[in-house]
Amino acid sequence: MLKIVLLSSLILHLVNCCNDSREKGFVCDKAQSGTRFYHDTKSGRCQPFFFLGCGGNANNFVDRPTCERSCLSSIGGQTQSITVSTGENSTTIVSACSLPTSALLQEAATGCKSTSDCAAGHKCSSNGVCCPTKDHICSLTPSNGNEATEFVHRGRYAWIPTLKNCIRFSYFGVNGNPNNFPSFKECVSFCGST
Repeated sequence: MLKIVLLSSLILHLVNCCNDSREKGFVCDKAQSGTRFYHDTKSGRCQPFFFLGCGGNANNFVDRPTCERSCLSSIGGQTQSITVSTGENSTTIVSACSLPTSALLQEAATGCKSTSDCAAGHKCSSNGVCCPTKDHICSLTPSNGNEATEFVHRGRYAWIPTLKNCIRFSYFGVNGNPNNFPSFKECVSFCGST
């Protein structure tokens, strides 16, 4: 009976720590800073972050496999391989709508006959696809996306309506949203007149 209680407590602790927010900790002499992994409850995946060396919380793992073993199996999650559609025959919203973004979005294009068939912030394009409007794209909060196969930081630019300007942010390679431009100039050129 005692073993069952202890095992239940351990599983509950793992689930609870996997739901903790990411905490970068603080710099100290006792430990070295570096890349660690945490379970991101929004994406349901283990994501990299830069840990400062001390403090933080238990949602902090030395590598992705340890994070996945600890969090994904204990909360019923599963790892998913990310595939990105590219090329002329792609049916992603980026290619179907010719969006001015370099984000690798996997959102599928949705067919339409009129704008009333589309979600809010989208309009039916001449090729019969629901495309996000310029105002909608430029009002989206910048999104870092997810890491694809490696931890690579890509500097991108996003329009911030309250500033009426573009800011630089880190993009990890996959997903995110269309408010993601490779250069400041392209960002201002597209959103600056909204």
